[in-house]
This record gives sequence, C-alpha cells and structure tokens, in this order.
Amino acid sequence: MSMALPQLLQLPEATGYGLRQLILVAGLVIAANGLIMMTVAPVVTRISRTRDPKATLMIGALVVVAGYGLSQVC
Repeated sequence: MSMALPQLLQLPEATGYGLRQLILVAGLVIAANGLIMMTVAPVVTRISRTRDPKATLMIGALVVVAGYGLSQVC
C-alpha cells in the first residue's frame, strides 16, 4: 500500500482509476497510515501474547481483505 496508494492518488482521472490529488495529499494519507500502525501495534502485541501468532496473522488478513473491499465500494 505504501507504493500503490500514492500512485493511485496522484494519477490523472483520465486513466480511469486515478484521483488527481497533490503529492501533499498523498503524503498526508501515508502519514495517517503510519499513525494508525503506531496506534494498533500495542493491540496486536496483546493479541499475539494472549493467543498465538497465527491468530494475529488471520486477524490481520481479515482486516486487509476488509480494507480492500471497502476501497472497491467507495
């Protein structure tokens, strides 16, 4: 996502999937992603300690699938 999302945001609308945003907007989106990762890291650590790492990977995979699904809807 850190490579594809800025490209998607900055590509022209004429491509059919670009959003024609400024590089500043792309940078702010990536910064928000970093802040979310920092916020979620303690929760993920707690899940890995109480359960096993396999559960953490499965939950992470479900979150990624949900994120991609929502990006297709919006």
